[in-house]
Amino acid sequence: QDQRAAVVFMTNRLNFIAQMDAIANGTWKKLFREMLGMDPEMALTETGLKNSFGKEYWNTLMEMFEDDLEGGVFSLEYLLGTLMRVVALFVIIPAWVVLGICTCGWLWPPQIREHIFTSAVSKHNSETEREEELRRNQLVKVKAEIVAMGEDLRQELALDRTQIVQTKSLVAERKQEIQTEMKDIKRVIAMLFEQQGM
Repeated sequence: QDQRAAVVFMTNRLNFIAQMDAIANGTWKKLFREMLGMDPEMALTETGLKNSFGKEYWNTLMEMFEDDLEGGVFSLEYLLGTLMRVVALFVIIPAWVVLGICTCGWLWPPQIREHIFTSAVSKHNSETEREEELRRNQLVKVKAEIVAMGEDLRQELALDRTQIVQTKSLVAERKQEIQTEMKDIKRVIAMLFEQQGM
């Protein structure tokens, strides 16, 4: 009875999963991509749709403004290029921006979404990270300098100790020599007094 209940449960679960998969990967996606002018055979993921929708069109619009128009002011190429720039600047781009605002940014090209949603935050984060990295580097340098100074001080103290020990031993040797010389002088003086007394 437990096995039968498990089989019924799993069968219902698998049916639900199959229905959701059919809805998510149905033919409507291909039709939607064809309506938007995209490649219907391209693998369709949510990030792929977001990253690909409008990217090429936006790049094409921006390339119109990058190139200088050739020919004279009254040539046909110059006049058509200027007309296309004016139409793009005052009709297509504002309409696209308004359409994106109406769809909460979903129909904006990735370049606009990136500029609006990430540029200020990432710039601020990069400046903050740069300052923190600079502080870390300064702390590392200061720590290294402190360690080096500590080593120098230890070496100087060890050298001073050895010099003090050497000086003490020299003083002790000199004191011993002076004491032996004083003993010799006393003995010589005592011998002189003895010889004079005779």
